[in-house]
Amino acid sequence: MPTYLIDDSNALIGPVELPVIPGLGEQVPGNAVSLADVLRKV
Repeated sequence: MPTYLIDDSNALIGPVELPVIPGLGEQVPGNAVSLADVLRKV
């Protein structure tokens, strides 16, 4: 699932790659959303 960040103006930024922390896994920030498909660029 692609992950996008939401900025201060509520715009989606991404898709972004999230860091994998050994022993903890992928760390998702609070301003991130995962979508089923990658969004098309307009």
